[in-house]
Amino acid sequence: MNFGYPVLIAAAVSPSSVYNYLWTPAAGLSASNILQPMASPAANTTYVLQAEDVVSHCRSSDAVLVKVVTEVYIPNAFTPNGDNKNDKWMIPALAQYPNALVTLFNRYGQKIFETNNYVNNAWDGTFKGTKQPNGSYTYFIKLNDNRNQVFQGQVTIIR
Repeated sequence: MNFGYPVLIAAAVSPSSVYNYLWTPAAGLSASNILQPMASPAANTTYVLQAEDVVSHCRSSDAVLVKVVTEVYIPNAFTPNGDNKNDKWMIPALAQYPNALVTLFNRYGQKIFETNNYVNNAWDGTFKGTKQPNGSYTYFIKLNDNRNQVFQGQVTIIR
């Protein structure tokens, strides 16, 4: 999960209506007695779910580790060649910065991409519908967070 943003713990039990649930520890959970709580831990936390059949009182448990991501990793290359592998320049950490502004320039300094909704609008290596050539492109990413973090660098298209 990204720090500061809750994540759904998508536990599954069938049929879900005949069990009582208890998550431990309860810290960082939206509720400790439901099957699928939202988790917002301050640090990496292993949550244990205990499910108890309401009729037979048989119990079972399982655990899940919720890892907190605090660093911003920006990949320096991607391969938009249509093979459905790395066809977009994905920056997963931007999910924790929904107002981040991402701007890309070609080698002539022309702005070829800009969005403040990168998670839903990742760059696919095109400009106005035209595939951009192999090479490096300059990026500026302004997180618009309380620390006013800005990242700049190069991302390379490899076709």
